[in-house]
Amino acid sequence: MRDFKPVGPLTKVTTNTGDKTIFILGAADTLGRDEFLRILYGARVSLIVAMIATTLGVGLGVLLGVIAGYYGGWADTIVSRLTEIVMAFPFLLFAVALAATVGERLNNITLGGLLEPGIISVTIVLSVFSWFYPARIMRAQVLSLREKEFVEAARMMGASNARIMRSHLLPHLAGPIIVYSTLIIATNILGEASLSYLGLGVEPPTASWGALLETASHFYLTQPWLMVWPGLAILLATLAFNLLGDGLRDAFDPRVSR
Repeated sequence: MRDFKPVGPLTKVTTNTGDKTIFILGAADTLGRDEFLRILYGARVSLIVAMIATTLGVGLGVLLGVIAGYYGGWADTIVSRLTEIVMAFPFLLFAVALAATVGERLNNITLGGLLEPGIISVTIVLSVFSWFYPARIMRAQVLSLREKEFVEAARMMGASNARIMRSHLLPHLAGPIIVYSTLIIATNILGEASLSYLGLGVEPPTASWGALLETASHFYLTQPWLMVWPGLAILLATLAFNLLGDGLRDAFDPRVSR
C-alpha cells in the first residue's frame, strides 16, 4: 500500500474513483485515515471503558464502605487496611504486570463482539484502582448515619442488618454516589488514555484517544495538528464530567452556598 500524502484540516481530496472527500480534521498519519471519524470512535471506546470501570469500582467501593461503616470492628479494620494497601500500590506497575501475564488472554475476551480487544484488561486495571475513594467516603457517611434515630427505629422493628443497609442507608448515599461517580468517570477517561498511550490499553487498529496521541507523536513535524484533536477531546470530556460532578454536588447538598 502506498503512503498517503498528509493533508490538513478541511482539505478536499479526490479519490481514485473520482469521488471527493473532505477531511474535517485532516487525515491521520500516512494511511489516510479520517482523523474526525477516529476521534468519534475513540470517544466511544473511552466512554465505554470509563463507564464500565466506574460502575465496577464504585459498586465495590460502596459495598465495602457500607460494610465497614455499619459493622465497624474487625470489618472496618480489614477494609481500611485493604484500602491503604491498594492506595500505596503503583498503578502503572499493576497495569504492566497484568499485560505481561494474562493480558493476551484478557484481550481476546470481547463478549461476542460487543467489546473491542483490550477493553477488558483496561477495565480491570481502572476498576481495581477506582474503588478506594468511594469506599472511604461511604464509610464516613455510614458512620454518621448508623447512629440516627431512623436506624434505631428499624432495629427495634426487627429489621435485619442487610435490610437496614439496603433500604435505610443506601437511599441516603445516592447523592454522594452519583456525584463521585461522575468525577471518577473523568479520572478513568484519563487513565484509559494513559494506558493506551503506553501501549497497555486498547489494541490497534481500534481507535482510542490515547492511541491517537501516541500515533500523532510520530508525525509531530509533518502533521502537528494530529496531536491537538485527541488532546482537546480528552480535555473537554474530563472537564465536562468534572463540571457535571460539581453541579451535582451543589444540587444534592443544599448547605452549599452559591
